[in-house]
Amino acid sequence: MDVNCAKQMFFAYDGSRFYMSRNGDEDKYAQMQVPASIEAQWLDELTSRKLDQLISSANWMVVHFLLHHSDFRQLDRLAAAAPLGTLQEKCAFLEELLKYVQQCCGAYESSRLANVCDSILRDAFTLRKRARAKNSLARIERLVENAEKFVATLLSD
Repeated sequence: MDVNCAKQMFFAYDGSRFYMSRNGDEDKYAQMQVPASIEAQWLDELTSRKLDQLISSANWMVVHFLLHHSDFRQLDRLAAAAPLGTLQEKCAFLEELLKYVQQCCGAYESSRLANVCDSILRDAFTLRKRARAKNSLARIERLVENAEKFVATLLSD
C-alpha cells in the first residue's frame, strides 16, 4: 500500500467512499486496504483542517462536511461561527447549521439546541433585511419557518 497515495485520495474525496464511488475511484482506494485506525486519524486531521475554514467565505461547506460524516461533536464551534460569503452562501450556512442542530437531538440538551436555533433565526432576520430577490426572500422565509418549527418541537418536549 502506498500510504501517501491513499492519504492523498482520502483527502481529495473529503474522506468519503461515496464521493469516491461517484468518480469510479472507490475500488482503487479499497485495494489499498487502509486500516480503519489510519482512516480515523486522517478523518480527524481532515476535520481539523475543515474547522479552520469556518472563518473563510463559503464556510457552509464545513457544516456540510460534518453532516456528511455524522460528526456531531462540533456544535459549539459551529454556533460560534458567523455565516460568511455571498447571500446565498450565508443562507446555505444557516440551512446546513439547522440540519446539524436537528441531528444533534439527544447529544445536547434541548435548551442548548434552542439557543443555537435562536442564533440562526437572528442571522436569518438580518439576511432578510438585505435580500431583494424573491427567491432569496422565499429561501430565507423557509429557513425561518423550519427553525421556528424545530424550536417549538424542542420546547414542547
